[in-house]
Amino acid sequence: MLDSPRKWQKGTGALPMVETRNKYAQLMRQGISNAEARRTLNINRRTGMRWWHGGQ
Repeated sequence: MLDSPRKWQKGTGALPMVETRNKYAQLMRQGISNAEARRTLNINRRTGMRWWHGGQ
């Protein structure tokens, strides 16, 4: 095995979209459609569907 001076660090990944998810929930409570809320907040269709159905 080769020894390398490089140090591998685990990345944090994408930051949680807590604020966006809260805004999404607020729009849904106001009666905005799922599609319109997704367009307004510029989130992916799958993300909106997952949030709408209670996923993380």
